Amino acid sequence: MHSFGASATYGLVQAGVTVDSKLENTFPIEKDANESIRSTELSSDSPSFALQASQSSLSSFHSQESSSVSNTNGHAMSSIMSSATLTVIVSQGRGLVSLDRNIFGKMKPAEPLVELYLGGKACGKTGPARRSSNPVWKESAIVCEIGGDMAKELVNRSEKLELRLFDRQIKKETFMGAILFSLPKEEASCWYTVAARSEQATEFYCARASGSIEVQVQMNAKFYPVLMPDHVFILRQHSKIALDLSWRSGPYLETSFVATDLGSGLILWDESVYFANRTNPNRSIVFPERLELPGQPTIDTVVVDLENVPLNVGTLCLVMTARNNSFSDIESLEIRCKDAITGQGVGRFVPRLSASDTCVVLLQMSRTKNRKAWDLEVMAAGYQRFRDFGSMQPEIQMIAQGSATRISRRAERTALMRSGDCIRVQDYAAPLPENLSIGLYWKVANGENVLPLVLLMDKDTHLLDVIHRQNPRSEDRSVAYAEDRFQVALPKAVADVHYICFALGPYLGEQADHILSAAFNMLNADDGKELVRSTFPDFDTFPTRTLTLGCLFRSCDNWDFTLLGLSSCDITIDDCTRTLQNYMIEKPLGHPSSLMTES
Repeated sequence: MHSFGASATYGLVQAGVTVDSKLENTFPIEKDANESIRSTELSSDSPSFALQASQSSLSSFHSQESSSVSNTNGHAMSSIMSSATLTVIVSQGRGLVSLDRNIFGKMKPAEPLVELYLGGKACGKTGPARRSSNPVWKESAIVCEIGGDMAKELVNRSEKLELRLFDRQIKKETFMGAILFSLPKEEASCWYTVAARSEQATEFYCARASGSIEVQVQMNAKFYPVLMPDHVFILRQHSKIALDLSWRSGPYLETSFVATDLGSGLILWDESVYFANRTNPNRSIVFPERLELPGQPTIDTVVVDLENVPLNVGTLCLVMTARNNSFSDIESLEIRCKDAITGQGVGRFVPRLSASDTCVVLLQMSRTKNRKAWDLEVMAAGYQRFRDFGSMQPEIQMIAQGSATRISRRAERTALMRSGDCIRVQDYAAPLPENLSIGLYWKVANGENVLPLVLLMDKDTHLLDVIHRQNPRSEDRSVAYAEDRFQVALPKAVADVHYICFALGPYLGEQADHILSAAFNMLNADDGKELVRSTFPDFDTFPTRTLTLGCLFRSCDNWDFTLLGLSSCDITIDDCTRTLQNYMIEKPLGHPSSLMTES
């Protein structure tokens, strides 16, 4: 029947907005030892925040870890450190320990080299100096690129630099001592005494360590701007972009990267990356695993390979939703945009969220008019009514219409549901549709057949009827199986029918197969509009033989729908029914409208 890969396939909405002033992400800004940042104007009416600043003076660098630049209207715009180039020059040493003896039994000078460590990790080393107790290094410079966070820790002196000395040997380098020091405030050379033990790796110890070495430290910092709503610039210099989102506490948040069609502005579901789909088919848009550590900010990242995004994608919207509660308890939300290849910062954005909002479009990336580059626009457009991006398709299409070429039809709302969500059907199709079309999709481990079926139950969960391929129509003629879909005529359901449940399973004596993943969608059969869709993640923790996906149930004079995702090892209809009955007794269905609140 239906088979799908990583996700089910259908179609839907998009995002983009017209903005007159744009900035190319070039690097015209430099910061010298005694100069303030100077800006090269990139357009006559736009602030320049395509910013890369270098800073060669450690004395001025220590005075600030962020900077500011004036736009063409005279308003100051702040920037923050993105990364830094750290150069450590080891010039000479004196009185260094001799550890080896020559063939005559006399101590011979070492052939020393120096390794740099930051946070306990090796960052580079010098070449070996000629044998001497007072060596002079020819290959004296250690150069490494460090991130903005590490650079700030060095500036704040919460992190130190460690140099470890080794005597180069044929078989194994011998430890000669170490020095640990804070980032100096001046670039002048300083002499440091060699200690016997490494403070970052205590297993390195030399009882006879002696002498000192002369060291000079240089740091060139790169800054990127703090972005504000309505800032737009062209990502021409970057082929691969990473967006890092971080926040503390608050409700559980979902981040989604929503792709929209270049022509219609409708959502391209297969190209969108969200909770169940962590990558699009060609992996040009990828959500790596979310990083959640106790006591640390939650970090979610999306990586976009701009050169390989499918040509039919016109806009990409970064959407954040609160599935429960609102944004009122969120702390320290920020977005950092960087080049995913070089790590170079592009911009930092701290959204101001309304405490009552439940959904926000944080930014959008859209193709330029010549289709050869991408714009990035900061937005922070908040909404109080929605808890999933499917429910706000018309709003996303309005954002996308700035880049769409031909919007032929108005987008409709679709409930993008997860297990446990419950909606009023009429919220997505008013008035309540008389006829619904239900599609079940799945992927199995061994290619064995799976049977889609519908269970009709009364209000006490007693089984009334079962509909499947061999019994394609219910006795009351309210449910029919035709053309690989279930057609549901709600007005025909007899009064005793309270629950209409949709399931997958090998119920007719067929060999049980392991269901790997599944999907569900519900259409208004009268006009073809999609009302509900869901993609279930892989069922890889234990064998899943049956899966009850969702259930329509009566609510006064209307019908509600809940997504269940109830998996089990049942292999008969009776077993499936009992599992569902027990579940509904423990967790009565109800409490709809979890995805879209009253307007």
